[in-house]
Amino acid sequence: MHTNSNEPAPVENPQLIKLNIDMMSERRTKIIWFLFLAVVIFFYILTLAVPPAISTAVASYRDCPVDGPVNNDECLAFNVNSHPTFIGVLSGVNEYNNFFLLEMQPVRNESGGGYKTTDIGVSLSFNFTLNYVTSKSHVVQEVLLPEKNHLINFKCTRGQRLCESKMILYLPRIQRDAYQVIIKITNTDEVSWMVQDIQFRFIYMYQKYAQYLLILKYMFFFVSVIALLLYYKFLKKINPSDRIFEQKMLLVLSIALVLFNDPFFAVTLLYPSFLSALFSTVFVTSFYCLLLLFWLCQFERICTENDKKGTKTMKPWKVVLILVVWFTLVISYTILSYTYQQDPATNYESEDEGTYQIFKVFSILLVMIVVGVLVNYYVNFCRVWNTRIGRHKNFFFFSTYFIFCTFLFIFTGSLTVYNNDGNRVLIVISVTNMYIFFLQYFYGPSIEGIKGS
Repeated sequence: MHTNSNEPAPVENPQLIKLNIDMMSERRTKIIWFLFLAVVIFFYILTLAVPPAISTAVASYRDCPVDGPVNNDECLAFNVNSHPTFIGVLSGVNEYNNFFLLEMQPVRNESGGGYKTTDIGVSLSFNFTLNYVTSKSHVVQEVLLPEKNHLINFKCTRGQRLCESKMILYLPRIQRDAYQVIIKITNTDEVSWMVQDIQFRFIYMYQKYAQYLLILKYMFFFVSVIALLLYYKFLKKINPSDRIFEQKMLLVLSIALVLFNDPFFAVTLLYPSFLSALFSTVFVTSFYCLLLLFWLCQFERICTENDKKGTKTMKPWKVVLILVVWFTLVISYTILSYTYQQDPATNYESEDEGTYQIFKVFSILLVMIVVGVLVNYYVNFCRVWNTRIGRHKNFFFFSTYFIFCTFLFIFTGSLTVYNNDGNRVLIVISVTNMYIFFLQYFYGPSIEGIKGS
């Protein structure tokens, strides 16, 4: 770190009221850092208990007789020639399973069809029926999708037994406790020389994962509401003329944090729709964009405005830049959420279709500009380190870890509404909330500050 011994020592402005961050003795600072590290380690350890997000049952005709459920432990396929009709029952499900998806995957015949030398295309023709059945006796109660013929093409790579897998059924909401699927292959004579078996995968959200998401979200939602009310209560104890930029901006961020924790998340998860996903996306991206704007202003402020209440760092170009970042993030994550609703197997890393890819790349480039500006402020702050007041130095040190985490969340696509990585969801929500909670304490007025206001 570059310092200049000739620079004058920082002098506290007597007009600034004392905040908790100003009253941090060496002992208190160590306690807070220890508490911070303990909380971070606790949440990382907690990831070991996160339930899996997706349940997959790979079923076969032999494992799924007419009166039997899907066998979740076996990975077999029915023989095209021996048993051209597949009957599978998925039972014991409810709205917490969120969705029901069925995939079909042909298995190549090793003894024919140019298995080792040729890439082939397989066209499977089949009749498909979906019924609602009783969970125990599997008696048909209602025909949800009557028998209909389908034709789907699959690509098969040479030297690989498993061809590509394709979705043949997707229910965005589970409204029954048991479903029966009947699939009859109608062109076995044409494909038997190429295809020996066909696998069917039932994919749905693990009930405990949905419950985990709801508990996690609403726990932090209620804590953030309490933290907001307490912060506002203490903020009211000082005169409005004594409030500084950080306190005003933090009040906005505290309100945005409540929305980030999403009071409508249960609707988004259990009753998915484009509108609910849009609202959730706006809540998440708005919070992080406000946080980016706060950092752009605050890090310039601690470099150039050492002891002033107000700020001149809220410049138009920063607002415009963050608005464009917000727009591109909302568009890209809304497209991703909508795609997920059409197919929950959507993969952020592999999703490269048209409009989404354009907005994704554009948003990353804009966020990189924000990173560059913040790095410049970091360098400038190190140059004037000896002249900065204590609260700015504490903010500089404390925010570094959270800034790193935030940009990591953005660049890895962790802000999407539908995230099937439970560990990532826990870390994103906990780290984000923890940062604002600590700032609320730091910039809250101390007892001395309240008396002096």
